[in-house]
Amino acid sequence: MSVEEHEKKEQFLFEEFEAVTRKRWMDLVQEDLKGADFDKKLVWRSYEGFSVQPMYFREDMEKLEHLGSMPGFAPYLRGSRLSGNTENAWTISQTHSATDTEELLEELERGVAGGQRRAGLRFHALLQTGRNLQSMDTLPDGGVWMPSADVFTGFLRELPALEGIDLHAGISSPMFVPLAADAEVNGLNVGYDPVAILMQEGSLPWSEDTVFRVMADSVRYASKHLPDSTVVGVSGEPWHNAGASAVEEIACVLATGVEYLHQLQERGVDAQTAARFIRFTFPVGSTFFMEVAKLRAVRALWTRVLGGFTPDVKIIPPMNMHVCGSQWTHTVYDPYVNMLRSTVQAMAGAIGGAESMDIAPFDDVAGSPGAFSRRIARNLQIILKEEARLSQVADAAAGSYYVEHLTESLMQHAWEMFREIEKRGGMLAALKDGFVQERITGTAGKKKENISRRRDVIVGTNQYPNLSEKPLARSEAKKIANSTLREHFEEALRERGDIASVQAAFSAAVSDAEANVVEAMHAALSGGMTIPELHDVLRALSEAPAIEPLQAFRASEDFERLRASVERSEKKPRVFLATYGAVNWSRARATFASGFFGAAGMEIVDNLGFPSAADAARAAIENKADIVVACSEDAAYRETIPEMMDVLRAADHPMLLVVAGNPVDDVPALREAGVHAFIHVKADVGATLADMLRTLGIEIQ
Repeated sequence: MSVEEHEKKEQFLFEEFEAVTRKRWMDLVQEDLKGADFDKKLVWRSYEGFSVQPMYFREDMEKLEHLGSMPGFAPYLRGSRLSGNTENAWTISQTHSATDTEELLEELERGVAGGQRRAGLRFHALLQTGRNLQSMDTLPDGGVWMPSADVFTGFLRELPALEGIDLHAGISSPMFVPLAADAEVNGLNVGYDPVAILMQEGSLPWSEDTVFRVMADSVRYASKHLPDSTVVGVSGEPWHNAGASAVEEIACVLATGVEYLHQLQERGVDAQTAARFIRFTFPVGSTFFMEVAKLRAVRALWTRVLGGFTPDVKIIPPMNMHVCGSQWTHTVYDPYVNMLRSTVQAMAGAIGGAESMDIAPFDDVAGSPGAFSRRIARNLQIILKEEARLSQVADAAAGSYYVEHLTESLMQHAWEMFREIEKRGGMLAALKDGFVQERITGTAGKKKENISRRRDVIVGTNQYPNLSEKPLARSEAKKIANSTLREHFEEALRERGDIASVQAAFSAAVSDAEANVVEAMHAALSGGMTIPELHDVLRALSEAPAIEPLQAFRASEDFERLRASVERSEKKPRVFLATYGAVNWSRARATFASGFFGAAGMEIVDNLGFPSAADAARAAIENKADIVVACSEDAAYRETIPEMMDVLRAADHPMLLVVAGNPVDDVPALREAGVHAFIHVKADVGATLADMLRTLGIEIQ
């Protein structure tokens, strides 16, 4: 078919259908709404601070400024690669934290055989923080354990073929850079992100000057010895996991990146060089389209930022972007639902333009990831590549009226918050004066309230709970006792001999403003010093910064706490659904009540219906119920609730009477009659359940 014939056929097809105009669509919607308010019913008021329309039209695209760019070209909104995912699609990564070296290597070999191409190593908390082993009574469990430089470099040389390695080593990250260079590691990423640590912990172990001197020396060292690496990390995880909106996450990430560029410039590293050695990590949640738009928007805004730092550079380098699944969305209960959440998240990452992606196993918070859950997490990405064919499209989101509008809105609102942070003196200053914490805490509070009231649904937790589920079995990971770790560490200290000269040399290098601290770390570690000993020298220099930290939490935590408290109690509360009256009302409210109390894992006793409220109350007594839920229509409660209370008061043990419904005019009288609570769609589910558990004598921890 010729081009002319194709165009005629296409024109004919379009002529067959009436064009859908905004007016025509709105007329039909208003007809369906039957007088209900359009804005209240259909317009989404997002946490990001802007409203999202249910429908966008071609004419809406005319207002967007970012259209017209291509993949691989600035501002990289459509991806950093010319071919998108069609060639060299995103790299599949997976993070490991096994303490036993043999087990860790086995995990990595299975992963590589199963499609993994990049590996993350999450180090033991002791190594991440640099705390002194001898001064600690107990050690935290889990995490890669490398007691010496020789052990670490030897381990790296044994790794299976990988395209890159990510080291999650906290404030100690720069200490591993020269050791990785010794092992000739390709594609190294060292996520040295002191702002994230400060925000999470509230303080840093070293002074501000030391923190950024180490950062600058890491970049200088990597530019000589590891030119294909990234040694500075900027992560959205701390903000995301504290409940931030996408706007706040983008703004904080941009401001952190700018803080690092300024700090590096002050220490002699130009912005163009610095940008090459920074990698950004973004968690993606389950709000699919918003997360796709977030990844597109932040790349464009970072290009704008770099343009301000390097105005004379013709080609601005793209953002190095790594994507990970959102731990904020994962649940302990009904954990298999996490597979579905992860699928949505991985799709958002792939379509949003991730260069590498790490999707956590579904049991990362519910149990202990094993071979099965790790395989599922890898296969999820492989299916998106090979079966869903997302590796055959350069930019799947391009041209979507909806996604393009979300992208533009995120860019505008995130840029406003970013500028506000900059007006306050930058990221560190905004953290010290509490501006960032106040913004994110406010958003987190709204999210918590909406989750508690079930306006935001968490499937299997605050809605649709699976009361028959069994806890996941823990994987058979090799456990290394903390006492064994301590013995091995102390034995290594005894065998290393006198290192006084090594310690003196490192202290002298730290005191010398012209010395490269990372090179000095290399010499010290090779000479037998330990990571905690390096920290002791750096920690003693001057006062470290401190702020009010932000608390990380998961969306499901509060409901999980209620359910765990019920499971720990000597007797699980029994909820008796007292159904009577009109069947349509009694059944609907029994179903609602079952989900309401099921969210706390209580035992639910449902019934087919009773002739009267008094009969239902007598049956509740026979069942030794702790909570009796009246399930009928609002109009019936005025007369029937007093009847129920008369029967219940005669029982040999106290029971809480709850009304399913919201008989507004009768609430005061019914409370006076003895009703403990009213449950309905506007109720605060979490607060109501917590109150009832405490009233029943169950402690919530």
